[in-house]
Amino acid sequence: HEENKCGMSESASIAKGEAKILKTGIEYKPPEYKEHDFSEAPKFTTSLSDRATTVGYSTKLLCSVRGSPKPKVMWMKNQMIIGDDPKYRQICVQGICSLEIRKPGNFDGGVYSCKALNDHGEATVSCKLEVKQANVAEADKK
Repeated sequence: HEENKCGMSESASIAKGEAKILKTGIEYKPPEYKEHDFSEAPKFTTSLSDRATTVGYSTKLLCSVRGSPKPKVMWMKNQMIIGDDPKYRQICVQGICSLEIRKPGNFDGGVYSCKALNDHGEATVSCKLEVKQANVAEADKK
């Protein structure tokens, strides 16, 4: 009789096919310490700056935010959420958020805001965008 961890058996069992043991990386045991709570309310580390552009020239607004869990970012123009308007391209990668205003027209100037929120709170930064007429003579700008 053979004995294994499961007790006695008439004969050693033979598995069909080989048992493949996958080698895994060495298990990392982090040092024991009090779990630090990394969660934090959103905080803008770079604000939006006021911009001026000319009708027809695309422009980009940039800011950066951090927070944990990763904040949800919304862009607004004059307090209205921009959403999926194709005139705008919203990108947020690794905390760097940009809003591209494609070929702005006379009505695209205003106050643009970026709002970030997570379970712990929210933060907002704003800037003014001025869209100038392309055909203004230099002398008239004074």
